[in-house]
Amino acid sequence: MPGNPNTAEPQKPRRRWYQFRLRTLLVGTALLSIPCGYVGNEWRIVATRWNWLLHHRVAFGVYNETDASAPKLPYVRRLLGDHSLHYVFVSTPDEEQIGKELFPEAQVSMVAGIGQ
Repeated sequence: MPGNPNTAEPQKPRRRWYQFRLRTLLVGTALLSIPCGYVGNEWRIVATRWNWLLHHRVAFGVYNETDASAPKLPYVRRLLGDHSLHYVFVSTPDEEQIGKELFPEAQVSMVAGIGQ
């Protein structure tokens, strides 16, 4: 019999795409947003610190990488290129206050003649 279904070639099964419910998608997005928010906040801190150093006339010293007494920064900040500073010398009291806020690990002090 030519119309016998048992002798015909078996059809390849259709590929099933993964199916997610909206709730699963929302939970996954929320869980992914937490680490992304943390990394974004750390990146903002690193960018603010280095932009301030580049746009102000200050002198600073970076700890040696092998120095055991250097304060440890979070791993994410080190991946983003941040370094622990040993000291920051500024020329005005306003810069000294901002420097202490941006670089809590450093010794920030005002020195005459830096900004000239």
